Amino acid sequence: MPKVFYRTIVFLLIALLLGVAAWSLFTQRGSSRPLIVGGPKNISMLVLIAEDQGFFQAEGIEVEFRPIQTGKLTMDSLGINELDVGVLVDTNIAYLGFRSDVKARVIASIASKTDDALIARSDRGIQVPADLEGRTIAYLPATTSDSFLWRFLRKHGISTQSVTLLSMPPPAMQAAVVKGDVDAASIWQPFRLNAETATDGKLIQFVDPEVYVAQALLCSTDRKVREKSAELQGLLRALMRAEEFARSQQTAARRILADAIPMEESALIASWGDYDLRVELNRSILQLLSEESQHIVTALPEYSGRQIPNYESLIDPALLRGIDASRVTGDW
Repeated sequence: MPKVFYRTIVFLLIALLLGVAAWSLFTQRGSSRPLIVGGPKNISMLVLIAEDQGFFQAEGIEVEFRPIQTGKLTMDSLGINELDVGVLVDTNIAYLGFRSDVKARVIASIASKTDDALIARSDRGIQVPADLEGRTIAYLPATTSDSFLWRFLRKHGISTQSVTLLSMPPPAMQAAVVKGDVDAASIWQPFRLNAETATDGKLIQFVDPEVYVAQALLCSTDRKVREKSAELQGLLRALMRAEEFARSQQTAARRILADAIPMEESALIASWGDYDLRVELNRSILQLLSEESQHIVTALPEYSGRQIPNYESLIDPALLRGIDASRVTGDW
C-alpha cells in the first residue's frame, strides 16, 4: 500500500507539472497574437510603409493590418472588438464621443490630409459653388466627406436644405458621378482622380484646403491601452521609422503606397502635397472635434439636445510622450 500510495503521489505531481508547463506554453502563444490594426489604406500610409519595410519586426512586434474601406466601418469594428487599433479620422472620433459603449482612446495622429474635395459635373452648368444650389450631392456621413461638405457649403452660404444629399460609399459615389446619377460628390483620393479620368473633362473640382484639414488618428480602447502598452509603443516607434522613410526616400515611399492603395503613381505624386505623414499629438485636435460635435447636434435630429462630449477624456498622450515628448504639443 505505501508503495502504491507514493507512486500515485509522484504520478499526480508529474501530471501537475506537465499541466503547468502546458498552460505556460499556451499563454505564451496567446500573448504572441498579432496586434490587429485596421483602417482605410489612404489614411494608413505610415502603416503600409512600416509593413513593407519590416519596421514592425524591427521593433519586436507582430502586426496584422486589415484594410477597411472607410473610417466609419473601422470605428464600428473597433467597437465590437475586432481590432486592437483602428486608423480613424477626426469625424469618426467626434461621433464616438457620443457613444458610451466604446471607451475609445486616441494615442496619436499619424497624418493630416487635404485631399477631400467636391467634384461636380461641369457639363450640367456647375461652374462656381453657388451653382450647387438645388443639386443632388453624394457624400458619406461620419467621414471626411461629410466634414468637408458641410464646411464648404457653409463657407459659400449654401444651406444643406437647398441641396439633396444622398449617402453612399466612395466607390458608389465615384460611379454615380461618372454615370450622371448625381450632380456632385464630396469625396477623397483616389476616387476623385478616377472620376475625373472616366468623365473626360466633364468634371470641375472644388478644392479648398483652408476649409478642412483632416486628421488620421491612431485609436485603441481604454482596456487595450492598459494591457498592450508595450506593443502600442512598439507600433508608434515603427510608424516613426516609416515617417522618416517617407521624408527621406519619397520616391520609394510613393512607389510602395501606389502599389498598396492602389493608385497610379503619377496621381500620388500630383497629390503628395495633400498629405503630411507625421506621428504627433497636438491639442488643436480638441478644437476640431468641438466644431464637428457642434455640427452633429445642430444638423442631425437624432443628436439634437445632446451634450457636447468631453473629448479630452478620449485622448491619451502618455504612450507617445513616453517615447518622444517633443511630439506631444499643448497642455494636456
